[in-house]
Amino acid sequence: MSNYDLIIQNGTVATAADVFQADIGIKDGKIVQIGQSLSGAARTIDASGKYVLPGGIDSHVERTIRHAELHDGADYSPYEGIEITGWPITTIVAGKPVVENGVLVGTKGHGQYRKAAARQINKQSNLTRATS
Repeated sequence: MSNYDLIIQNGTVATAADVFQADIGIKDGKIVQIGQSLSGAARTIDASGKYVLPGGIDSHVERTIRHAELHDGADYSPYEGIEITGWPITTIVAGKPVVENGVLVGTKGHGQYRKAAARQINKQSNLTRATS
């Protein structure tokens, strides 16, 4: 019998507190261990060079979207009342948590929009005309 159903190996794990290299052991759809050199899984995924965000989304939560829980600064939401499965637990912006367990923990001004770089438009057409 396997210790885990799945091990995500060699990932860059990003939590609200830290970023580090680790393996993640999953059993019955839930994270049961984060550590080094985990083994004994029915299946493994190599996450080398990739970020893994444990606890970022709880895929087991079923709820109805309420605008008051979105922390978006708008006075309405087109998503109000929609029934969903899965809900973010931690929202990270620029490496810092801004929402944890539904509570706004970010500071004002953190994660402001950045002006997009100017783009040059190519005026030369790549279209060709078919001739008969």
